[in-house]
Amino acid sequence: MHNTYQIFDYKKLSAILPALWIALVVAACSGGGDGNGGGSTGSAASSTASGSTTSGSTTSAAPAAAGTASGTTLSVTTLGDQSTYRFISQGGFLVSEETTFSMPADVVSFVIHLTGTDVGSRLTFNSMTNPQGTPVDVTLSGCPPGETYCNVMLPYKPQLAATSGTWRYRLQSRSSNLTSFTVKSSVRSGTPPAATKWTVQPYMTGTQYNPTVVEAAMSRFVTVAAKNSINVSVNSVARISGSQYATVSADFTNSTTKAMVSNGASNVVNLFFVEDLRGTGGSTLGMAAGIPGSLGIAGSHNGVLINISAHEIGGQVNTSIMGDTAIHEAGHFLGLYHTTESDGLTHDPLADTPECTVTQDTNNDGSLTPNECRNFDGANLMFWLASTTIDQTVLTADQKAILRATPLAQ
Repeated sequence: MHNTYQIFDYKKLSAILPALWIALVVAACSGGGDGNGGGSTGSAASSTASGSTTSGSTTSAAPAAAGTASGTTLSVTTLGDQSTYRFISQGGFLVSEETTFSMPADVVSFVIHLTGTDVGSRLTFNSMTNPQGTPVDVTLSGCPPGETYCNVMLPYKPQLAATSGTWRYRLQSRSSNLTSFTVKSSVRSGTPPAATKWTVQPYMTGTQYNPTVVEAAMSRFVTVAAKNSINVSVNSVARISGSQYATVSADFTNSTTKAMVSNGASNVVNLFFVEDLRGTGGSTLGMAAGIPGSLGIAGSHNGVLINISAHEIGGQVNTSIMGDTAIHEAGHFLGLYHTTESDGLTHDPLADTPECTVTQDTNNDGSLTPNECRNFDGANLMFWLASTTIDQTVLTADQKAILRATPLAQ
């Protein structure tokens, strides 16, 4: 059975091994492809975004700018807040009375967002069931202490679709003194097009690097996506002013990181290319805000961080590797997990992704490598560890189905 417990993911570049080490933040809730690119990489933006912008989440149906094309739209609705839910004691916790929400007949996907200062330390999801009574795994995202955001996305596997009708859920609290939280839904509805399309907005901070390195990385991003029948439209690189954003914390609850990521629009995949990530030893390649991120809602969990300096090899930025990092983390942001974790014991929730188990750890070092898993999922885009010798650009049918259904797809 596939299962996973982590949300945040970050890649590390080893200084002594010819591979890219990708580790998981366990305490949290976390090459060359062929084919023609479905979009074009942009040049340096003519305008500069303010790094201090803070965007609030939409509380009603999203405007046209937040919708998706080709017959689907994305709408955001508030379901409740701390004054809405009544909690009762159950099994050592306080559990809210059953609450419902309805999905339209043409629903494609949705995310239920739980956000606020109560989230993580005192509040999380308890349960959810679909209109047929089938339980949803609400632990995939997780709400660890220290976080202020978590969510549940459907579908997270093709066998459990976002069906129309009445869904039921409960929240779980460690405290009766809840003061600030909100529950919202992002719903994609309509008729999806035959082909998957993403719109991606790259941002860049600092002055150490030329925007051409980001543009080259995005060209690689487009190539890998096209190999998997994903059409990517890349906006021009937008520069975020302010020296405080050149090096930022990898913690998405950090005030500076939050202010930077909050620049991102709610209807695109936001990639933030920074000079360095603080507190990670200088070797972290990238990190996603969550699995998935706050799809459809602007704010601190609405994007991906990419560390430019960590991609330097021999004094030059390896833009191919940086492109692979960007699309790997975008996969997390849109709802994909690692196919296999380093220990070979934890896997994603999809049925068709090969599982590389601990029995393949031939050198008995407790950590699986792409070479050890070559006959399984070592070449998958979402394998936990990147490689410079194996073309890791493969996505399975189930992975492609999730990326086609995800609320930000078009």
